[in-house]
Amino acid sequence: MLPFKVVIPVKAKYIFGETRQCYRAGIYIPERDSRPAQKESKACGCNGALKIKQFKKSPTIVTFYMTMDHNSHVHGDRSEIRTLPLPFEAIKLIEDQLRSGSSCRSTRISVLRQIDSWGVGVRKPNYKEIYNRMKKVC
Repeated sequence: MLPFKVVIPVKAKYIFGETRQCYRAGIYIPERDSRPAQKESKACGCNGALKIKQFKKSPTIVTFYMTMDHNSHVHGDRSEIRTLPLPFEAIKLIEDQLRSGSSCRSTRISVLRQIDSWGVGVRKPNYKEIYNRMKKVC
């Protein structure tokens, strides 16, 4: 057994090191028999992985590199918009209008009109997302 004041040197090469998987990694098998209206899952079995490293000898430089490329989907494709979360501003608009007492339908129409004025690059909520947000608020 070592005494308490002994320092054991450790040769660590990294200040920070992490591997991140694609957000569409994994596989989900939908239960179509019990839930016929279930939407498609964003999990499609993608193997995409990103390594992030920060070395001790150069702490101001962080390296990012892909260890495996995306498969089973095209990253950034237009069809992936459905898997992205709603923008914070849209959630705030929905919650404010629902708290003020307006119906789910009128909230959706009003929010869509306001988001149309924001521009092209904003994901628009659908009726189910507003309804789900209403259930969380109430």
